[in-house]
Amino acid sequence: MSNLAGNINIFNGGITLLPDGTIKASKVVAGSYTIKSDSETIGTATLISGQTEIIINNTAVNTDIKIFITPQDTLTRPLYVKSRANGKSFTVAVDTPQSQDVNFDWWILDVE
Repeated sequence: MSNLAGNINIFNGGITLLPDGTIKASKVVAGSYTIKSDSETIGTATLISGQTEIIINNTAVNTDIKIFITPQDTLTRPLYVKSRANGKSFTVAVDTPQSQDVNFDWWILDVE
């Protein structure tokens, strides 16, 4: 175990606590997982009827993240992540304009 100014390693390095509050572990098993509602890594948006894309402003965007999209409405074509602007935004699109608004949830996961 190191001093409180640095990393704290327990279980022979199986769990590491970093000074910024990050917890690193080789495996996590949980019955549920909660993300704070004010997190920049999760949100809800609406693609307005007749439009084919929406830009989601988000500074967490980079080339290593995964973005998951979950539509809350029926679509004739799937939603997809069309593009990313590192540190700024990502664009969610559909190939064919929809006749009604499409509400969807998005979730960003960082990958190391």
